[in-house]
Formats: sequence, C-alpha cells, structure tokens
Amino acid sequence: MSGLGWKVVIVGSGESNIGIFIREMGILGAIAKIQRCVYPLPWEKIRKVLRENRVWMVKYEPDVKVFEGDGLLPGDVKKNLGKIGFGQDKWPLLASRTSVLNLAGDLQDIRADLKKDAKYCLKKAESEVRNGNVAIIKDRFDRFYECFAAGARFKKLWIPKLPDFQRMVEIFKKNCFCLTAVDSEDKTIGGVFVLVHRRTAYYYYSTSLPQAKKMNIPYLLVWEAIKMAKERRCMVWDFEGVFDERWPEKGWKGFTHFKKSFGGRDVLYVGSFTKWVFI
Repeated sequence: MSGLGWKVVIVGSGESNIGIFIREMGILGAIAKIQRCVYPLPWEKIRKVLRENRVWMVKYEPDVKVFEGDGLLPGDVKKNLGKIGFGQDKWPLLASRTSVLNLAGDLQDIRADLKKDAKYCLKKAESEVRNGNVAIIKDRFDRFYECFAAGARFKKLWIPKLPDFQRMVEIFKKNCFCLTAVDSEDKTIGGVFVLVHRRTAYYYYSTSLPQAKKMNIPYLLVWEAIKMAKERRCMVWDFEGVFDERWPEKGWKGFTHFKKSFGGRDVLYVGSFTKWVFI
C-alpha cells in the first residue's frame, strides 16, 4: 500500500494489529480505509490517528464472516459499529463474497470435488498440452502482464499500470507466483497471478485470450496454480470474489460460474461501513 502512494499507520502489534491506509488529498485533508482487520476496532486509538492526519472519511471492511449458525450475526456488527458512527454502505472495495477451496486433502480428492463441467474442460485442456498445442510456464511475470494488458484491451477493462504491477511483484517476492500458457508459436494466450499470505493462496489476477478459452486453458491454469499452492504448503485457495446478490454486479456472474465449478464453499463477509469524520 505504501508503494502505491498510501500512508500506512499500524495500530497494535502481532496478528491483531490494524493497518490504517491513508490517502492524503492536500488542503482537502485525507481519506482512509481499514480492511480485513480484527473486530471490534480499538476505536480510541484509531480516532487519534484519523485526527492527526485530518481524515474526513474512513471506510471499514471488517474481517467478520457470516456463516449459518454463527453466534455473531451481521445485525450485531451493524449495531455496534453504528454506536461509533459507522453506517453500512453499498460500495464495498473488497469482495463481500468469495469461494474458497480446502487444500488440506490429496490432489485426487480436490479434483474429485470439481463439478462435472470443470472436470470435462480440464481434461480437454490437458489433451492440448499432451498434443503440443499449449505449454505452461512458471513465473514469467513479464509475459503474464503482456497478456493481461492484451486481454484488458480486448474486454475494455481496467488493470494496474505496469510499474504498479512490477512493484507488487517486488514487494511480495517469493509470496507471489504466476503461470502463463503459451501456444505452439510461443504466443502467451493466458495466465494467472497468485498472492500467498498465511498459508492462503489468493487468485488475484487472471487473463485469457479467445484462443485460450476455446481450448479451456483457464481451467488448466487454475488447476496447475492449485498444485503449486499445495507445494507451498497452502491450506486454503481463495478465488477472491464471486457474485453477491446483496451488492450485485452483473458482470461478475460469468466468472462466478467458472470459479464455482471447482467446488469449494462460499464465504460471506458482513460488508462495508463508512464513517464521515468532521474534524
């Protein structure tokens, strides 16, 4: 976050620490966000930081999951945050719903949990490799971004600028990896970029050109990335967002079907809250 131009202030220590990310806006003061941190907040300490940095708006996305049968209900969170001025908003910055796979079992068991269409597409893609039409290569971040940019232009999507992507790779170092698919003419046609933190692998960026989709290569890339995550002793694979009917984004429905075809279970977060701070 610091490398992307945010001021980072840490409150607390160890695994319970809280990162406050502050974006300075000159004479207009600053805005801040607190994401996937512990709940409840040590509000008095945080308020001091906000005042010192002239923050007039802070956004909080708590690390509170909604599971059936949990003792902590979303209503409790809303009520308690409301007491310190946070109201739930409709514009979460992070995925409010995601799909996760348990990587603790054997690869055979993980593959057995794939949906029927994913198993079929994966076999078809693997045959393309055996026939010499496609090869999978590791950690060519330059080739991944080249394909990432080409796919974004084709779909008219926003992606981070190359210097920001390179900075992320430099900062995460061994805690990130990528796989790219190249065709028989050595053209990059697809790829995945994965971040690793606390034994969880995050499916952070992905790209595929029409040629790759015709050969079902996206399924193969995810499967090979899952195998690499297991080699790194990851226990969880997080698909980093699926369609959430609470805050619907229609464009998410297509890749949600793809992600859910790998099995796993959904994880729901309570969402996003905003507080307007009047200095």
